[in-house]
Amino acid sequence: IWLRRTFELPEVPGDGLMLWVHHDEGADIYVNGVLAADTHGYTTDYTPIAMSPEAQAALRLGENTFAVHCEQTSGGQCIDVGLILLREQKAEQDNTAE
Repeated sequence: IWLRRTFELPEVPGDGLMLWVHHDEGADIYVNGVLAADTHGYTTDYTPIAMSPEAQAALRLGENTFAVHCEQTSGGQCIDVGLILLREQKAEQDNTAE
């Protein structure tokens, strides 16, 4: 399967931006022509995958493009790719007196 899709970014996030991928079987994922990730095997659900630093640097405000190749050697085949911004949750402080 070959996919190509454009998407808009109103801002380019810094830390925490990852690919959000569900694939069966191996996939090569490009962002604006730069290899972002090379996956192997399959997933049974969506999984965050680190994007290469080069692909993160290729992101720009406005229109961007995913290009994806997914190859299946047997059985069913699926591929879906998006972006997810993961942020650390700050621990709540307990300000109660004992």
